[in-house]
Amino acid sequence: MAQISETVVREVVKEILAQMANGTAVTPAAPAVSYTSGDAADMTMREVGQARPGTASDEVVIALAPAFGDKLKKRTITGIPHTAVLRELMAGIEEEGMKPRI
Repeated sequence: MAQISETVVREVVKEILAQMANGTAVTPAAPAVSYTSGDAADMTMREVGQARPGTASDEVVIALAPAFGDKLKKRTITGIPHTAVLRELMAGIEEEGMKPRI
């Protein structure tokens, strides 16, 4: 694994600031798929208590930040609904033969 030093971080920050000053910074691409409010129905989750260590070797845990709900208006910074992102993530895990756990 590559080591990240303070020097490397400073160099990266300087390069990004230089790009921003020159107007050459890379802008994020628009999402390939546009979503309307009806595309991803609201997902209902309920808390079932404190998370316990898993016992299944094929289990993948998905951790959600508190801002997953209303704080971020339920959308990513590119406008994709959180429910759509979570569903796709879970589908990818299941396609690999694993079990998602939120």
